[in-house]
Amino acid sequence: MKKFNLKLRVVLFSLILLAPIYLSAQTPEDATVSLTPDTGGMVKGVFFVLLPDTNNLEAVEIQLGSSEGDSNLVHYTFGYDVTTGLPAGYSWSREGLKLFLNVGTFAVTDLRFGKVRLRRIGAGWGSAYAFVSN
Repeated sequence: MKKFNLKLRVVLFSLILLAPIYLSAQTPEDATVSLTPDTGGMVKGVFFVLLPDTNNLEAVEIQLGSSEGDSNLVHYTFGYDVTTGLPAGYSWSREGLKLFLNVGTFAVTDLRFGKVRLRRIGAGWGSAYAFVSN
């Protein structure tokens, strides 16, 4: 009985110590958007996302807005490693842990507020990585 209690305590203690690492692994390491001028006050956007790992990833959600909390420029959920059936102007490219996500054309703005979230199979959405660019 004492051995069982000791093993149970060790397992529970390990889970408590590792929980913050597991939860933080659901947040991208880095994210930004780069713009290429297009015609008539429009730009083409490419999201760069650095993943913490690729274990059990199911989807990547991206948002881009002209004001904080807004997603009026881009709001799309990419299926992980899905390269077909995307909207016009959208594409998915991955090199190891680096994602390059073309997100089409949208109006140019002075500031852009972005967010990226990861969803893992059976674990739901992680915390968003937020950024501001100009």
